[in-house]
Amino acid sequence: DYPRVSLAETPWDELEYIPMTEMQHPFRVRIDGLDNCTTKNLPRFDDSGVSSIFVRSFVFYGCRRVLHTDRATTATTAKRASRWGEWLNPQESDGQQHVMIADLPRASRVAFLVYQYSDDPRNAVLLGHVVTQLVDEFGHVLSGEHTWHLWPNDDHKERDDTIDWDWLFRSTNRD
Repeated sequence: DYPRVSLAETPWDELEYIPMTEMQHPFRVRIDGLDNCTTKNLPRFDDSGVSSIFVRSFVFYGCRRVLHTDRATTATTAKRASRWGEWLNPQESDGQQHVMIADLPRASRVAFLVYQYSDDPRNAVLLGHVVTQLVDEFGHVLSGEHTWHLWPNDDHKERDDTIDWDWLFRSTNRD
């Protein structure tokens, strides 16, 4: 059991870390880019240059998605190295709310999914995914720049409305 640390009662020079329960900051993710998009790495990738690609992210705990954490990049032309450089914030117009980091369960995991489509985003094909812990083994909240290697999606159903999400909830972390 760790001693309870309060930001209001602890001088900054004595503070070694900021407890997750004190982080009243909205959860957000920044996607800079996607490298090595080839049919060798992602078997379903269409490199004809006429399709679009986007990244979707959400937080889940156990086998349930955390409400208001589903985010997606804007679609860009699918190529070997796609770039976004954008923060994935909730869309206020869609009625989504900000989720505070302090409100997320410590054992939460973050999923990143890469999709590609030719004409209609509703027919997007899942190319690959990666899942990572929100809080690492040292108790630190995931932050900073990270590079992850995607698991290729070559044996799952294609569209969100036909996907049984249990496979993702049981998915292993990959660095």
